[in-house]
Amino acid sequence: MSVSELIKSIDDTISKLGSGDLSSDADRQQLLAASKRLQAASESPLDTVLSIVLGVGHLINRDIK
Repeated sequence: MSVSELIKSIDDTISKLGSGDLSSDADRQQLLAASKRLQAASESPLDTVLSIVLGVGHLINRDIK
C-alpha cells in the first residue's frame, strides 16, 4: 500500500467516525491504539522530544496563570 493510499484509508476512517459508523467503544479503542502506534513509528526522535517539551510547557504555563 502506498502512502497516498494509506492516507486515503485514514481519511475514510475519520469520516466514518464523524458519521457514527464506528459505534463500538472497543472499535474506537483499537483505532486509537493503532493511531498511537502509527505516530510512534513515524515520528522522528526530535518530533517526540518536541511533543513532550511543548506538552510540559503547556502545563507549566497553565499553572502559572
